[in-house]
This record gives sequence, C-alpha cells and structure tokens, in this order.
Amino acid sequence: MCVINQIAAAIWWFYISKLLELMDTVIFILRKKTNQISFLHVFHHASMFFLWWIGVKWVAGGMCTFSLLKIFLAHHTAIGIIVSSVCLSRSVCDAVHCG
Repeated sequence: MCVINQIAAAIWWFYISKLLELMDTVIFILRKKTNQISFLHVFHHASMFFLWWIGVKWVAGGMCTFSLLKIFLAHHTAIGIIVSSVCLSRSVCDAVHCG
C-alpha cells in the first residue's frame, strides 16, 4: 500500500474516532448529564467532527496533511488550555468559598 493511501486510511480512522466522541457528547446531552458537559465541550466536539470531515474530504493525503494536522493540533491545544483554565479557576473559587 502506498504511503499516501496509508495516511488517508489513518485519517479516516481518526475521523471515525471524532464521530464516536461526538456521539458520547450527544449521549451526555440526552441523559441530561449537564454537570459533565459545557458549551465549550459541545462546541469542541461538534467543530472537530466538522473540521476533520473537511480534512478527510479534501486533504486526505499528501503534503497538505501535515499542514492540516498542525491546524487541528493548534485548535485542540487551544481548547485544552481554555478548558483547563476554566476547571482550575472553578476549583480555586470552590476552595476559597468553601474554606
């Protein structure tokens, strides 16, 4: 199998994993587990699924894959930093108010 085809196959499997993560979020919403999700959580999983669809549809192999991967990693890292900051600020506020 050609390297580009292997990269394209790996990207398809990663795209499927984003679908599973989105379905997990949908299940949280349907079960009304609002303490486990936030707007940022829902936005992140919905946008990642959509963005990876673009990547799979138009950029599924070749040199563009690396550039696309950098963009997605930057998005994922930025969301991770924001979520971590929110969680940290909530835990600090809870510790100050409860103590």
